[in-house]
Amino acid sequence: MKKVVLSFVFFIFLFIGQTFALEVGKGYFLRTALHAVRGNEIYWVNYSDTAKATLIKAGEKVKITKIDGHIIKFDFNGKAYSFAFTEKGNTGSDEIYSKFFTKENINAKIGAYPDDIKSKIRRGIAEKGMTKEQMLLAVGCPAVINGGQKTFNLTLKEILASDNWIYYYNRFNRWQAEFNNDKLTAIKN
Repeated sequence: MKKVVLSFVFFIFLFIGQTFALEVGKGYFLRTALHAVRGNEIYWVNYSDTAKATLIKAGEKVKITKIDGHIIKFDFNGKAYSFAFTEKGNTGSDEIYSKFFTKENINAKIGAYPDDIKSKIRRGIAEKGMTKEQMLLAVGCPAVINGGQKTFNLTLKEILASDNWIYYYNRFNRWQAEFNNDKLTAIKN
């Protein structure tokens, strides 16, 4: 009986140790690319209009300064950003936060990719043949999957299960990424 109790305690300790809780005042790495518009505003849709948006690359280190409802404020390179990671009226969860922020320095993972993929990730470019993970690193989370399901309240696991991702350049223009066997096979405007 004692072994069962110790095993249970160890399992609980291991599980608790694995949870991700975003904390104000702490530094994190961006798990996916984010695009800031109007200077410092980032929306869950992740508008990527290259003429107006500033790419903040996956792997960059940021410091969380405030979490307020559907807004996460963070500093990056001395500039304050406001990230509406979900729709107004909704709040986040640790699973939702972990789509965008991680304690893990993912730069080693990015560095292990071939040079052409690393270059595209750094420049925020999608290209046929990329994996879903490489797409998240390069252009961020899609706004919509499966032709109509908004992603603001989905987990990364749920997004990765889809083979049809839609991204928005701006409110009126979008593009679609189609995958087959975890490889980007088509980009449609």
